[in-house]
Amino acid sequence: KGTAPTSGRQSPTKNGSPTKCPRFLKVKNWETDVVLNDTLHLKSTLNTACTGQICMGSIMFPSQHIRKPEDIRTKEQLFPLAKEFIDQYYSSIKRFGSKAHTDRLEEVNREIETTSTYQLKDTELIYGAKHAWRNASRCVGRIQWSKLQVFDARDCTTAHGMFNYICNHVKYATNKGNLR
Repeated sequence: KGTAPTSGRQSPTKNGSPTKCPRFLKVKNWETDVVLNDTLHLKSTLNTACTGQICMGSIMFPSQHIRKPEDIRTKEQLFPLAKEFIDQYYSSIKRFGSKAHTDRLEEVNREIETTSTYQLKDTELIYGAKHAWRNASRCVGRIQWSKLQVFDARDCTTAHGMFNYICNHVKYATNKGNLR
């Protein structure tokens, strides 16, 4: 069983050289006995409340992860986060650095400058939703993350329209008795 480095980001040094503190966590699948080295926690932008002695994994909404209304991100804070997400998306489809990638970054930057926000494209939304589920450490069903079917209802503006979206979602999910 592995534990995260106390700094949460990198191995501490002692006398100028790295200590034996692991740069990864060993994660064991008890069903198959396969052990994987997890480094995803090193990319976390928020520190967890867990320590070497106390696990706060059962806390559903840790206070440090709840955004207050006065914590609205500025344009200067938003663009680097948007750029990181867009970079991850284009890396995942092996088009990092392409003209489409740079054009999308320029489009996002313009949208943030004019509206202080930006809209994800359908494919970016699907990528983000799937990876949010994959990275949700408390979810036992996350092994199915790659099979997630996203229903985008961002264009809905009426109660009747939302009712139709919900009915279509329920129809898809119930699948004539074979739940998915």
